[in-house]
Amino acid sequence: MTRTLFAMLFALSIAFVSGCGGTTETTLIEVEAPQTTDQEEADYEAEMDAVESDGEGDEG
Repeated sequence: MTRTLFAMLFALSIAFVSGCGGTTETTLIEVEAPQTTDQEEADYEAEMDAVESDGEGDEG
């Protein structure tokens, strides 16, 4: 029983040291922003205009 506990403690300590031994520097991955089409921009503008016109008069 004691040997089992020591083996588990040893295994956990090895896992902790190997897990914490790596670099702490953050790696940034740059991704290109998705491009929107003219139709998507027009649809977005129309939707925002509709939301603004629906919201008029609700404020207090």
